[in-house]
Amino acid sequence: MLISAVFSAPRVFAQETVTVRIDGRAVFRVGGDGKTDAPTRAKQIERRLTTFLQNPLVISVAQIQEQNEDRVISVAGVPVVTVLQSDAQDNFTNADALAALWAQLIDTALERGRESRSSRSGQFFAEI
Repeated sequence: MLISAVFSAPRVFAQETVTVRIDGRAVFRVGGDGKTDAPTRAKQIERRLTTFLQNPLVISVAQIQEQNEDRVISVAGVPVVTVLQSDAQDNFTNADALAALWAQLIDTALERGRESRSSRSGQFFAEI
């Protein structure tokens, strides 16, 4: 007689993270924020960044502002992403360091997007 036992081990579920992309290039990964799941949060950030690329003259260097324990990264005075304590924990760092990194990555992604749109071939691919 075959006896099978099912052992139940505690499951550890990592918070889902989703890659924020601009023009198909990875910028950084975000998790949910307690109100919004990770895929929705990533799409909101992508939409904000893409809006800047539609009017590249308004793009300025990303700025970081404190908001209690979190950090808000803004471009041209428009909030793009809030770096949460949970984001920092997921990246094994603190909110200040992660905000500085994400601000730099945002600046780089916007610059690449602006450059690709300023060339004829880049404009073609960006609009598809």
